[in-house]
Amino acid sequence: MGWVEDTVESLRSGRMLALISAVDGRVGGLLIHTTRRGRAFTHLFLTSVGDPELDALPLIRSLIATYSENLRRIDLTFSAVLARTEEEIRRQFPTWGLPFRFLERQRMSRTLDSATPPPQPPLPSGFRFGSATDFPVSLLAAVDFSAFEDSPDRGLVAESVEEDERILTDILAGELSPFLKDGSPSVIQVFDGGGESLLGFVLSVELTPGNALIVDVALLLESRGRGVGYALLSRALRGLLARGIREVALWVTLENVAAIHLYEKAGFRVIQKEPIYIWEASR
Repeated sequence: MGWVEDTVESLRSGRMLALISAVDGRVGGLLIHTTRRGRAFTHLFLTSVGDPELDALPLIRSLIATYSENLRRIDLTFSAVLARTEEEIRRQFPTWGLPFRFLERQRMSRTLDSATPPPQPPLPSGFRFGSATDFPVSLLAAVDFSAFEDSPDRGLVAESVEEDERILTDILAGELSPFLKDGSPSVIQVFDGGGESLLGFVLSVELTPGNALIVDVALLLESRGRGVGYALLSRALRGLLARGIREVALWVTLENVAAIHLYEKAGFRVIQKEPIYIWEASR
């Protein structure tokens, strides 16, 4: 089933809801959203004609007015047929007086080629690689949530360890896209006394044959600055290459400078930028 068919099925079943703006019989915008535990994930699509303010603003206001009593947060993204329409709405949005804060995300990508495979830098002494699937989801979630607490991405995906665990469970089960174990390594610290501790991991999924998305790169704060993150990411890339992946992408928040530097070092380049507008009930 393609994404169009999947969206239609979600709308029919009520898992996803839609609002439409129409002026003089012309459909100007379509807002699709789904809610999960008090949080709405919303995408607004605009046509190539008309005024973005006339087409978008009523939909956004209607969303807030209709669902705000039952929601604690709305994450809004948008797209349009024409790039200039997207640029216009980005320009106008701050003038509409809506209680949203802005977070810019960027998609980074790189190719993989067996003729020039990614290097595999060694881990520092006392560390070893494993697989993310070697550990219970509850432990992965605890590490994941802790790893993002001090970053600009805090709360972007999960706002609690419990929610993090539910999301990771879906990823590992292939609910979003087929899970790629080969591209999902972990890094473990080995203690002199024989104990071990999970410090971080990468999770990857397959979007289409030969194309992968790294959906999670988590590394505890105390392990950073020693080359562990670069070695872990390189391990994931080599695993994806061995799996037949030729193009791999990931998303990162523009303010997460340290992560961007890591991804650039690993050969990723920015190919797309997308703002997320966040409304919270407390605002």
